[in-house]
Amino acid sequence: MTYRMKLKQFSSFILLILTTIIAVTQVQAHQQKYAITTIELNPRTENLEIIHRFLVHDAEHVVKQLFKPTADFNKQPETQKAFADYVIESFKIKLQDQEPVLVNVGFESDEKYFWVYQEVEKPEEIQFISVKQTALQEIWPKQTNLVNVEGFGKIKSVELKKGSDWQLITLDKNDQ
Repeated sequence: MTYRMKLKQFSSFILLILTTIIAVTQVQAHQQKYAITTIELNPRTENLEIIHRFLVHDAEHVVKQLFKPTADFNKQPETQKAFADYVIESFKIKLQDQEPVLVNVGFESDEKYFWVYQEVEKPEEIQFISVKQTALQEIWPKQTNLVNVEGFGKIKSVELKKGSDWQLITLDKNDQ
């Protein structure tokens, strides 16, 4: 076998290894299912704004599994509404052990994220918030839903995984 043939085989082998590494990395990156919910105090209205953020790619897969295999997330507004309703049903909040009535403000999609907006009146005093977020966890057992609370001083966060119960977020008295 000539030097040129050995070099060609070696180059092909290296190319195969690099392609495999890239493919595995992309699959692993795609498997990191993560959504973020932010509960934020709006200082102007004194209401708590709740903002759910999901990857559009994840939402597209979920609507096909949960609602209809032929659903077109980007071209069918009713499909986006169905996903927004699903997100709303998956999220629960307690303020001082009371489950308030959340106002659904709307939803929107950009190229990367799907956003769902809710709002609730803030109680006069609030020392803690309890949350539960189960969206996508029946589809992907490794789905993690992060909930951040902002606007009360230092940002507080909890991660909710499949099987998580209510998570308590204690607010500092000095933060109000």
